[in-house]
Amino acid sequence: MTKKRAVALSIAGLFSAMFAGFLFNSAGLFWLGVVLFVLGMAGLLIGAMWLWRSVLAFFATIAVLTVLLVTTSANGPRLWFSAFGELRTDCQVLDATVVTRTKSSSYTVYTVQCGDRRIDYEPYRGSEYIGDVGERTSLMFDRTGLMKPLRSSGITGADRWAVPGAVLLGLLYIWLAATVLFAWSRRKKPLVVDQEFT
Repeated sequence: MTKKRAVALSIAGLFSAMFAGFLFNSAGLFWLGVVLFVLGMAGLLIGAMWLWRSVLAFFATIAVLTVLLVTTSANGPRLWFSAFGELRTDCQVLDATVVTRTKSSSYTVYTVQCGDRRIDYEPYRGSEYIGDVGERTSLMFDRTGLMKPLRSSGITGADRWAVPGAVLLGLLYIWLAATVLFAWSRRKKPLVVDQEFT
C-alpha cells in the first residue's frame, strides 16, 4: 500500500463512520449504519496503522472513532434538521404508552397527529417529555424522509458545530498520522554493536 492510498482509505473510513452515526437515528436504516460503521472503522484502522506503525495507532484510532460516533449519533440529527427540517406546529398528542424494559430504562412512545400525518414518536432521548394526551406540540420533520421526527426544542446552535468539529478532529488525526507520525515511525534505528574491550 502506498502513502496516498493509506491516507485515502483513512479519509474514506472517517466519513463512512461519520455517516453511520447519522443513520443510527434514521427511519429504518439502522442496519446500514452498522455496516457503514464497521467498514469505516476497518478503513480508518488499516489506513492509520499503516501510516503510523505503532500499537498506539490502534488506541488513538479507536478514540477518534468513539468521539466521531458519539458526536454524530447524538448531534447528527440536529445538524441534519437544521438543513432539511420542516417545522410542524399543528401537532397534537393522541396517546402515550410507557415501554418498560428489564435491562434498561423505560421510555414513552407518543402517538402524535400532525395535520393529516399520524406517527408514533419515540424520543431520541428516552426520557423526553413532549406533552400530555390532548396537548399541542411541535415537531420537526425531515423533508428527505431519512430521519425520524425530532422535537423542535432539541435543535440548538451548539449542535450544529459538534459534528464538523469531530470531523476536523478526525482529519487532524489523519494529517498527523500521514506527516509527523509517519516520519517518526519510519526513522531508522541506530545500529548498536556490542563490543568487548579487553
